[in-house]
Amino acid sequence: MKILAMILSAFVATSIASETFNVTVEVGDIKRDKGNLEIAIFSVDQKEEYPQSDKPFIGFTKAVTEKGRMTVIFENVPKGEYAVSFYHDINKDQKLNTNFVGIPSEPYGFSVERKPLTRASTFDEAKFTVDRSLNLSFDF
Repeated sequence: MKILAMILSAFVATSIASETFNVTVEVGDIKRDKGNLEIAIFSVDQKEEYPQSDKPFIGFTKAVTEKGRMTVIFENVPKGEYAVSFYHDINKDQKLNTNFVGIPSEPYGFSVERKPLTRASTFDEAKFTVDRSLNLSFDF
């Protein structure tokens, strides 16, 4: 009987730890109907790399075909803390272009209500918790 109880508790612990959810990210205020929408989700383990790492926890590229809003669904995201960064790669060169002083010349955003004016947001400012399926909406 003890063995059965141990097996059941191990099974329950494994199923709880491997819980995954869908995270739907909607990005609005797209002003040009060309290029790609680049969206990256960073885990808390990548806190120091956010938002500029080229190796996010999950990355997604979607062609922009119309102005307005676009939606991307990230499936099977494990329970935890995450942050999102995104940009409109208008010229499809797979990088956020900047001007001569380093200010982005392509639209960009983070998973915060208001992005800082003079710097990128930090992971702690942009983080959210995935403990159920989420619908997130952001604008450039």
